[in-house]
Amino acid sequence: MILTIDIGNTSKKYYLFQGEKIIDRGSWVNENELPKASKVIASNVSGYQLKLKASSPKDLFKNGFFLDMPVHYEKTLGEDRLVCAYYVYKSFETPSICIDLGTFTTIDVISKKRPLNSSPNSLTSRTERMILVKIFTDLRNITPNTSPFRK
Repeated sequence: MILTIDIGNTSKKYYLFQGEKIIDRGSWVNENELPKASKVIASNVSGYQLKLKASSPKDLFKNGFFLDMPVHYEKTLGEDRLVCAYYVYKSFETPSICIDLGTFTTIDVISKKRPLNSSPNSLTSRTERMILVKIFTDLRNITPNTSPFRK
């Protein structure tokens, strides 16, 4: 089993996988609340000092690729964005948008034909810009904490 941990600035979540299936998920405050697993991968954007031995998603980023997803960025790219983008990259065949509504809101356009790009000028196509305008218009209708991944 693999335990994935997301340590954000405002909350700490975990997902426990058996193969590709999520068998447990939740929030945690103390590490002793986390389920046991044979492997632990932790994304930590908060500076929290995790005592549990864990790999970082950054360990999977090598030579311009995050696993098998091409990535191009000019400065730094947070672990949370890499993981979110990879999920979208592997889950959808058509160009898609990954939105992270954490402490900061980030929006990435993910496509099999173009690498993940963190440049603010990376949205070059008219279609992508129109999609973002639609998303920002619709964001005002989103109720907080309605993600299907929240427990």
